[in-house]
Amino acid sequence: MSQQRKFGIMLAGRLSCEAGAALIALFLSLGDSVVFEHELAMTDASNPYSTALKGAIALAQDVKTHDQAKAQFAELYPQIEQESPLVANLVKQIWDEYISLQRSAAFWKGMSDAEKELSDKITETNIQLQQNYNRLMQEQ
Repeated sequence: MSQQRKFGIMLAGRLSCEAGAALIALFLSLGDSVVFEHELAMTDASNPYSTALKGAIALAQDVKTHDQAKAQFAELYPQIEQESPLVANLVKQIWDEYISLQRSAAFWKGMSDAEKELSDKITETNIQLQQNYNRLMQEQ
């Protein structure tokens, strides 16, 4: 785990529940399995930061809805910044990285799909050529 994430998790534990929960929700959405030694109200449905951030994360998972996700995050960011500018900066950096990762994953999935289609066409063409060769050999 990077030093920035370790710092962010330590920092999140010292913040109010809302800001800390928002930061931790973002860490968890990035796939790190982190064990926290203290309880936070992260799963509390009434937590406004956590709920809004989870909604933005859900929207960000599809590249087509990135604009909506960015708009939702842009609404949440000033609230976090007002409470803690340091956390807001860290959350913003992580958010930008998350959006970048989602775009990259979508790009490479598209490349993989295109490569698979090309491979399937090559295989199909190869089989057809082999069948044509077999027919030609039988005719002779």
